[in-house]
Amino acid sequence: MIPDNFQEAITCNESNKWMEVMNREMNSLEKYNTWTMVRKPDRNKKVIDVKWIYKKKSDGEYKARLVTAFQNGKVLSEVYLKQPVGYEDGTDNVYKLNKALYDLKRKSKSMV
Repeated sequence: MIPDNFQEAITCNESNKWMEVMNREMNSLEKYNTWTMVRKPDRNKKVIDVKWIYKKKSDGEYKARLVTAFQNGKVLSEVYLKQPVGYEDGTDNVYKLNKALYDLKRKSKSMV
């Protein structure tokens, strides 16, 4: 079963595998300095929601990715993201993107 959302991922029979790949994804985004946790900006700055997307490859490998409009390419202005479902820290803080979620080099390695 491929989950449609976070709630399905954590309640299905394969929840341990989905949690493992979501944790790996979050760790990778942190490792590559993709974003910085900051206080929520004032009202004139838009904060974009992110969504988990799940995939099971033909070889049985599980994948979980976060998606927004800024997946690839350079971030030329301030972009803020809500904390991903399941990874909220209980504050009103948001992530400020330092670069796109998936630069082209990483994408070619991680999604092949």
